Amino acid sequence: MELICDTIVIRIYICGDLPTIRNVLRSYCMKGACVTVQSAEYIYTGGAEYGVVIGLNNYPRFPKTEKELMFVGEEIGFLLMEKCCQTSFMVQGKNETFWYSRRKEIEVVNNTNE
Repeated sequence: MELICDTIVIRIYICGDLPTIRNVLRSYCMKGACVTVQSAEYIYTGGAEYGVVIGLNNYPRFPKTEKELMFVGEEIGFLLMEKCCQTSFMVQGKNETFWYSRRKEIEVVNNTNE
């Protein structure tokens, strides 16, 4: 048997405890998903944290559209944000990146030198 689907990869960027992240993902994937998990170090203004980059792959056994996979990425991100006690995460698609935060007020800084 051979199954084929469109290649679509969504990336989720989040900090948190690796064992917790793995356990949450194992449970989530039981309903039909395939992810990769890579450790990452995030260095940002005023600090640094460890976390992961999660690759959410279009899995031929459970094929989805890019829009459906972005929704799954958001769902996983919000679940991990809660379980890992984080305040934000990002979901990156083919053409757009979305940043989600619990913070009520965010200052957007434009660092272009135009």
